[in-house]
Amino acid sequence: MLFAGQSVSEEAAQLAYALSLVHTPGTEAGECVSFLANSTEEGISAAVKLARHTAARCGRSGQVLVIDPTQSLVQYFDPVGDGLTDALAPGVRSVDSVTAAGDVLSAEAWAGVLIVLAADFDGRSEDTARLLSAAAAGGAMRIVCDRRPIPGATGDHRLPAAGIDADVWVHGENLTDNQVPFGCSVMTRRAYAVWNNPVDCLAHSSTFDAFARYVSPPAAGLLEAFGLDFDIKQARGSTLTMRDGRTLLDCAGGAGANLRGHNPPEVRATVAAHDPTHDYFADLEKYLTTLTGFDYAFPAVSGATCVETALTLARLAYPERKTIVTFRGNYSGKTLGSLSMSKHGPQRSATIPEAFRPHYANLVYIDPLAPNATHELKRALDRGDVGLVWFELIQGMSCWAISPDLVDVVAERKRTDGFLVGVDEVLTGGWRTGESFLAHFAAIGSADLTTLAKPLSDMTIPMAVMLCSGDVAKRADRHDPALVERLRYGYRHGLAAHVALDALGAVNTEEQHARRRHEYSATTELNITKSATEPGSSRK
Repeated sequence: MLFAGQSVSEEAAQLAYALSLVHTPGTEAGECVSFLANSTEEGISAAVKLARHTAARCGRSGQVLVIDPTQSLVQYFDPVGDGLTDALAPGVRSVDSVTAAGDVLSAEAWAGVLIVLAADFDGRSEDTARLLSAAAAGGAMRIVCDRRPIPGATGDHRLPAAGIDADVWVHGENLTDNQVPFGCSVMTRRAYAVWNNPVDCLAHSSTFDAFARYVSPPAAGLLEAFGLDFDIKQARGSTLTMRDGRTLLDCAGGAGANLRGHNPPEVRATVAAHDPTHDYFADLEKYLTTLTGFDYAFPAVSGATCVETALTLARLAYPERKTIVTFRGNYSGKTLGSLSMSKHGPQRSATIPEAFRPHYANLVYIDPLAPNATHELKRALDRGDVGLVWFELIQGMSCWAISPDLVDVVAERKRTDGFLVGVDEVLTGGWRTGESFLAHFAAIGSADLTTLAKPLSDMTIPMAVMLCSGDVAKRADRHDPALVERLRYGYRHGLAAHVALDALGAVNTEEQHARRRHEYSATTELNITKSATEPGSSRK
């Protein structure tokens, strides 16, 4: 899946080069490595994971100290207020000033110190410099997050945050004037060292692209070794045109995420007709409600962020039920919240175990392939404090299907025990597995939350949604209406919703469904024929 979806975009390479220049002006280009993401939070996840991995390599704790004057990130790490140990993204302590940070800095061997800049806190005081110096002396990675508006030309060719001596700088939608979703982590090559090898370079995804020198040198080497270092000039439908004139047929469909192929021409018409004053997300939510029966659609910018929203709502809906039951083999993303659901996936994302610890503490993993899987699942559900069962029907990294027997146990126990069920449909949603828009309808009709991502926008703009029932939303709202409101609107983006609305409408026609059925039938017949003629087959 990784290699099928990676490509070298000239514009993204230029962006990574520019990010290096504006953080290290006057030095040789290429002093920094950048991870490109879809939001500030995704950029922060990359930076915190880098700090934790570096600390784990040295045998140190993964605790992170955050100096955040406005406390803007507290609920991202700990939405329910469960505390340092039980938070959804545990091990993060947040204080509101440099003074408060100084009081606790020496009390812990911190993996990282993260400073969040604010309107009246630019991080350039002598006290801040001394704190960061002490943090570095103690082995902590120094991270600066700047989501403030970028000033106009000042004669200084650096971004404002680059004036702070740090190891990693995080930016978000401020680099796009808050017009489109965006995030990035820009790190020195010294900070990047722990990921500078062929295994660990994949420890955190760069959603858009991977490049030699400015993004991920080892990953570029892997692409070259597999013959997948494509220099793509143009992508249309299933055809990829190389800069040297060669054409390739993309049978992987952008790692299974394309809805209508690469760069469908209809998207241009959607953009041309876009009305910024119209609420397209409200239209999209209504359309998805009609398609699925779910009551609410919460916006997101990636599969990982919609999983984080689902986990947050589930915790808000049942704050006293902390346990989440899931299956080994899940792939739900690599951000701090979603990572716990992916912890026991088959992908090897780090050369050392527990590189990104601590993970969510109240998780029970069931091996769906074990002979006693049904017994272990029932025993886990007997705990009495299960708030959510989360899984993929078809696991994203291996394509193993969860046994119907296990799904039946979940459905039956949900009726008697009252926990929530969440099904990740990032891989399977959008009519990709049968007649239904969502795959889980045929397996378990009582899911409370589900997730959809890249197919919603033909992979042209970051877009995802988390669908949930009215009961879940109302329960969560009773616990923390302000946070629910933020989740309802924080990632809301009119153009992305407009593209998604038009994309779904274009394929939800009788003609398109008939074509899909025909192609599925032809593929099935081809597979049967191939199986019958393989050596050892009893059929000829």
